[in-house]
Amino acid sequence: MHSILRIAAVLSLIVSAACTSDRVVGRYNSALCKVNDGDAKPCVTPIAVAFAVSIKTPPASSPTSGGVFPERALAEYIAALSSNPDWSPNPAALRANLAAPLIPPPTPQETVDQTVFHRTVIVSVRKENFNPVDRLEATTVTIKLDHARFDSWDTLVTPYTTINAGTIQLTQARGTTEGLTASAPATAAFPLSLTLGGSQTDTRVENLAAMEQKEAVSVTVDKDGVLTIFRQGGYGIDLTGNTIIKVDLTYIGESRSIYMHSVTYNGKDDKPLPPVEVKLTATPATTPDLGAKVTAQVGLTYTIRHVVKGGDTYEESDDDIVETTITNKDPQTVVLIPEREVVPANFALYEHAGEHRLVEAQMAGASSSSVLCFATYESAQTFLRFLRGPARAQPGKLANATVGFHEANPQKPRFNELRTADLDSLFVMAGCIPHK
Repeated sequence: MHSILRIAAVLSLIVSAACTSDRVVGRYNSALCKVNDGDAKPCVTPIAVAFAVSIKTPPASSPTSGGVFPERALAEYIAALSSNPDWSPNPAALRANLAAPLIPPPTPQETVDQTVFHRTVIVSVRKENFNPVDRLEATTVTIKLDHARFDSWDTLVTPYTTINAGTIQLTQARGTTEGLTASAPATAAFPLSLTLGGSQTDTRVENLAAMEQKEAVSVTVDKDGVLTIFRQGGYGIDLTGNTIIKVDLTYIGESRSIYMHSVTYNGKDDKPLPPVEVKLTATPATTPDLGAKVTAQVGLTYTIRHVVKGGDTYEESDDDIVETTITNKDPQTVVLIPEREVVPANFALYEHAGEHRLVEAQMAGASSSSVLCFATYESAQTFLRFLRGPARAQPGKLANATVGFHEANPQKPRFNELRTADLDSLFVMAGCIPHK
């Protein structure tokens, strides 16, 4: 009895609400407005804007040792390594062979260019004040860099389409195939080769017409290094959202020439060299100046499909529409790569006392010295430990270089060799360019 009374009460509320309101909400009428208590008019003040951010593109992953093989491949690899007693005579040798790199170490570079960046750019197009039924049918986004230029692009992904170097693949059925050819470890002296292959496909079934096209996409980089992304939506497709594209770009603003250093501590027999025989290698490098960053002007031209009549139904066949193309007069200014990612975090040796002088190196036969700069914090710390340990008696003497401080005396500039008394005041810090 109580349940029947509650149901009757709910029904009476619904009936009374229907009787007291004659407002019809449709996909178009929900955006009607009254101006000065007059007739309802469409609230059409649509605005579309585009923004862009970027992140560092991670390097492509590849097997570095046998330990990263899939389970079955690893079993075959272990069986091959242990099949010959000369290859893996004991468990320690087998573990060493498994951990040995499959790919030889890269050859030293003649020069280092730190003005080239591999980035993944996320372009966002957003609508403001659109009627619910209206949509973006076409967008053209241009990204013009300040003090930089786009060199090329590799992969573009939208909610509907993926483009890989010119190959279009609809996201409704995406597949990946992986192949792997593994040779013997670089430190193992035996012939061995292993080839693996596999495929994986992620398929989503949708009831779509065979000739239906979700969108048309094209990307260009012009002679001035401006990136342009054009999208044309298909039937019922709104182009609001994100587009992700991988690009290569070059910083063309103020830069400096420095040297990146590496140290050879061991000889051919992999035994530590005497301190005076340790060799220093200086590789020329180009790096953006302090304070450098990459900003961009993001422009947008877009086409609106605006429904004038027929928006109170969900059928598009009875719509009267107007297409309007608008170009934003003021491009959005964005920081595409911040300073902390443009100026590389190279590492140098500084002294605590005085003006925090940088340790420099003067190569044999060179007329001037350069800041002793390392690519990683660990390599700089390793060299500092070497100076405080094996080379403590003569820290400034290497086989092919002298390490010390440059005295910036305009009347009599000179280079002072590093002394044992200076070692305790040294520390590693990011930055190989002296601050002005």
